[in-house]
Amino acid sequence: MPTIPPSGAFLSLLNPSNWKPYNASSEGTSSDSESDTSEPSECPSTKDHGPFSWAPWQARTGFMRPILSQSPHAGAPHQWQSKEDNDAVWSFVTKFWTLSQTERVNYIRRSRVDNDSRGRILYLDWFKAESPKWAFNRVILSSLSECGVDPYSTLKQLDGSTKVIGLTSPSSIPS
Repeated sequence: MPTIPPSGAFLSLLNPSNWKPYNASSEGTSSDSESDTSEPSECPSTKDHGPFSWAPWQARTGFMRPILSQSPHAGAPHQWQSKEDNDAVWSFVTKFWTLSQTERVNYIRRSRVDNDSRGRILYLDWFKAESPKWAFNRVILSSLSECGVDPYSTLKQLDGSTKVIGLTSPSSIPS
């Protein structure tokens, strides 16, 4: 069964319709002057949403605000700062977000030729250049190791099993 590549999984995570407003007080922390989450006016109106307000995300990726928007803004990657390129990427990602998981597998393929090819290529080229810097695989492997499991045994348990892999301790969850 085909699976979505990391570029598609990442794009799914960036879908603003999946985000809930971040509320510091609901997280048990108070709002203080040290954590300024205001966005410049040229940024999308998705203030304090999604992974962009998470300190570990910001440290790993360097993104402090959403990178995808209907109009170009200062926080977007330089590859789609022009209106024309941003429009192409926006058209591609908004279509991607409307598709089912199964449809996304084929839609994200670089070889696919359609009206969104230009936006797809801009996004995929950007992802290919940037994602190795984030070392997500290393984070996943170290998290599994800290929990006392390895990728092989995890996948083996998923094959028809309903057994849940428990954490060795709450402190083993990486931040």
